[in-house]
Amino acid sequence: MRTFQAYFVLWLVPEKPQFREHADAFLPDGLSVEEASALERDRFFLKLTEMFAAEIAAKRRAAHLPDPLSGEKP
Repeated sequence: MRTFQAYFVLWLVPEKPQFREHADAFLPDGLSVEEASALERDRFFLKLTEMFAAEIAAKRRAAHLPDPLSGEKP
């Protein structure tokens, strides 16, 4: 979902340039608007999905929450 939001803000709202000006708020940590904009659509979705998954996993580990994909129980 977050990957789609980032894509939408970067490319699907051309009539509202202020969205693109603040698009970094929708991107994963460590990725600039310029870097994201340079990616082809397929690569954009793959890279951002992986980056967001890593961010979420890191936040879960920091909060000591189990990874729902690991099969561990809380």
